[in-house]
Amino acid sequence: MTEKNELLMAVKELAIALKNDPASTTLPGAQLHGSLQDGSGRYGPLTYPGVRPEMYSAFQRPRSFAGSLPLMPTVYEQSLLEIQTGVTEEGGTNADGYCDDPPGVGALKVCQQIYPLGEYYIKDDLNALPKVGQKRDRADVQRSILNNAPTDVARLIPDAATQLVDTYSQLAYEMYKVGVSAERDLCNVVIQGDSTQTGANRQHGWIGEFDGLDKQIKTGYTDAQTGDACPAADSYVGSFNAAIDGTDATTSRNIVEFVTDMVEGIEARAADVGMGGTVFQFVMRRDLFKPLTEVWSCNYLTSRCSITDNAAQRQDAALVRMMLDGMQAGQYLLINGVQYPVQFDECVERDTLGNQYYKSDMYFVPMMWGGRPLTYLDYFDMNNQYNLEYGNFLSKSVERMNGGLWLVGERDTGFCFEHLYALRMRLILDTPFLAGRVDDIWYNYYAPSREAIPGSSLYVDGGTTLRT
Repeated sequence: MTEKNELLMAVKELAIALKNDPASTTLPGAQLHGSLQDGSGRYGPLTYPGVRPEMYSAFQRPRSFAGSLPLMPTVYEQSLLEIQTGVTEEGGTNADGYCDDPPGVGALKVCQQIYPLGEYYIKDDLNALPKVGQKRDRADVQRSILNNAPTDVARLIPDAATQLVDTYSQLAYEMYKVGVSAERDLCNVVIQGDSTQTGANRQHGWIGEFDGLDKQIKTGYTDAQTGDACPAADSYVGSFNAAIDGTDATTSRNIVEFVTDMVEGIEARAADVGMGGTVFQFVMRRDLFKPLTEVWSCNYLTSRCSITDNAAQRQDAALVRMMLDGMQAGQYLLINGVQYPVQFDECVERDTLGNQYYKSDMYFVPMMWGGRPLTYLDYFDMNNQYNLEYGNFLSKSVERMNGGLWLVGERDTGFCFEHLYALRMRLILDTPFLAGRVDDIWYNYYAPSREAIPGSSLYVDGGTTLRT
């Protein structure tokens, strides 16, 4: 055999070895019908004779700000953006005549920011192909979930992973679980993501996180190359740090005045830089929105009134109630006569201060100006020409979903298979100087609602994942 042939054979063997990287060897027995594939003699949770095929679901999907964001494809590992921060002060001495030397002009200044892609990588459960599709007996009937919960981020999770329609389909079940995990993991990182996190500090599934709202709506911006401070790029960040029906300790403003001042300042910034008409929205927890609107409606009409007897009880109670109902039904905050939409997100952090007493933040996010998105998700396009060229050369077991948002492959050991899912994405806030955040609003919440993220004090499940 020639040296060239030996090299080709070695490359071919390496390609085969990589393609057949062994899967896990332990079957988790994760299926809905029939006896479990692990040979334990147990059965899927939907294998029980005599049960009505139709069922209702108490399972909740997370409400996420990510669902309202545009998706923008890219092939760039890093996105380098710059913000013009100003023009330096003019210098020189005024001339006494047109034949003298006149003073000079200032120089334009910019602040560069780098946005790396976050990288997400998970797998579904191992399945033994010869056992897929088995039922326990003729009493093992297909189930129907009558109220498949809607999802705010259906565009962002793998196709066909949003709902569980065919409970006999093992593939549909595996993809459904992947979709649930992806929803939760994206929800967390879009708000709390930190590109500097490593090891166990990273959110589930992330090789590397991207920076979320918490890291981008901030003060202290610096140029990525020089480290020079860029205060013109800073967002507004204020700490209320008081009960929602009280006043902040620093300026003695109530919550209506505090938030209104933030919005007025940011709207003025937008107008002054030629971006009047920017579309904004608030992002907050649903459990913060309810007490906020209750306090808002009682204080809005009398905010900053200085008349001594101008107490809230002198307002028209019907008008106050109408305002409250309007904000809650329309999901908006009324500020200076303008209805600003509110997007719920339960991945906004919340601290427990006491019994049903909490502390959380709210964000004011620029969404669009002049038809251009200002806050959006940038994703690496797995459908790009060279990705397709390379992936299709030897491997036929790679699929692309959601228009190139997801790359899906498989690993196998014998007839046991598992699927791998990859996503590369980042959140970009083009104009952080038009964003704001109010931190540490204290509030009570008594409604018996629940949440979709495990670990939350309002998350519940229960029941069984198998039958004996």
